[in-house]
Amino acid sequence: MARCKVLLFLLIAALLVATAGYAADAEPAEGPAQPTFAFLTKPDRPLNMVTEGLGEIEIAVMQDDLAELDDDFADSFTLTVSWDGGEKTAEYAFQSSYGLFRLEIIDLTRNGTPEMVLVTGEGRGTSVRSETLEILSLDEGAITPAGTAGYSAFFGSGARWWYEHEYVDMDDDGTLEVVLHQHHTPIGEGEFEKPETIPPDKVIVLRPTLPAEEAEAPDGE
Repeated sequence: MARCKVLLFLLIAALLVATAGYAADAEPAEGPAQPTFAFLTKPDRPLNMVTEGLGEIEIAVMQDDLAELDDDFADSFTLTVSWDGGEKTAEYAFQSSYGLFRLEIIDLTRNGTPEMVLVTGEGRGTSVRSETLEILSLDEGAITPAGTAGYSAFFGSGARWWYEHEYVDMDDDGTLEVVLHQHHTPIGEGEFEKPETIPPDKVIVLRPTLPAEEAEAPDGE
């Protein structure tokens, strides 16, 4: 009986060691940063988060006219950021076709006040819709554009190019850049294609401190 208890103890100890080793090995390698919160497509309930720069803030997206989704206002939205218990508020109006957009909240500059990365669309119909990515900053109590780039479009019927983005510290300075990587459907598989309209930049780097028109392509791209 005593020997069985010893064997059981050794088995449990071995399992604990193995589990600890697995947990250590399972830690993901340092890679692209993830946004703190994201609104996916249509408006959702407000998000509350605590920041170093502004304390507790609330971020909300409201559709301008939820009662008549088929009219001209169906694609109009207002992004609102509130802090100081709602005493201070900043708003940003935007539009997106089909009522679809993506909003991610992430502190790119690492100054304690998060930036927002917004992807919106324009155009309705088959092989028509295009998208734009925009960085928004909270600057002196206002939401201001701080960088933009084309995000997707069609270059023919059923032929589309698009970017996928990630947040990476490209130059090890402690701040994050928005890095966009280009993709497109195989050329020749669509109709009425104009592949020359595909953007030449395979990779685009956006920094929130740059003016909107100064999106950078890395050297050699």
